[in-house]
Amino acid sequence: MRTTIRLNLNQRAVIFRDGLPERALGPGVHKLWGAPIEKLVFDVDDVFIEAPAAVRAVIPADWHATVEVGPRQRGVVFRDGQPVNVIKPGVHRMWTLDEGVRLELVDLDGAPPTDERVLNLMGGEVLRTIVGQHQRGLLFVNGRLEQVLGPGRHVLWNLPDAPTSVVAVDMRRQILAVTGQELMTKDKVTLRLSLAVEWAPKDPALHQRATADPKAAVYAMAQLALRDFVAGVTLDELL
Repeated sequence: MRTTIRLNLNQRAVIFRDGLPERALGPGVHKLWGAPIEKLVFDVDDVFIEAPAAVRAVIPADWHATVEVGPRQRGVVFRDGQPVNVIKPGVHRMWTLDEGVRLELVDLDGAPPTDERVLNLMGGEVLRTIVGQHQRGLLFVNGRLEQVLGPGRHVLWNLPDAPTSVVAVDMRRQILAVTGQELMTKDKVTLRLSLAVEWAPKDPALHQRATADPKAAVYAMAQLALRDFVAGVTLDELL
């Protein structure tokens, strides 16, 4: 019995006789004789080999390679200089027939990649943020404040075991109006006063930590300070 198998340039095949893998075939037309033959065809453009060990055993060693991505690593697959995939930790088997395909390991304990194309492939595992010229960024990892970021663009890891967030704090001076305050002087004269308060955060971390609503806190402090001041002077002294 004759079997004809045609394989394109991007294909490889493993043939089976009696259910057992026998050998691998490259591109071209193959005419095989003997017992009925089954075949498993691979598309090498897929980069990775998904096959049992018994099948891989009959594939020539120079057609593929085994690579390992460590638990604190990611693997970036490049084809002709273009990143096409990011792989997670584990053992992976790649076709090595295309010289334009390479794997680059990225260490999660180091700085994130700077290539925007790679960052796009990494999706939610990286956090990209911009801190304005008038801002400071509070970097939180696992809910804990780790660092104060200065103005500029920042690329940060955002991993499942270490979720990351950045809270922007506006460091500019602000004007807060305290209006229509009914106050009594030391000599029991009732006045209605308003006050404009200029304020700005000095320590962004303390600003974030001290109160949930800094503007409301400044308003309350100004209100109390105005009340205490007016209560300590007479109308003539105030005027």
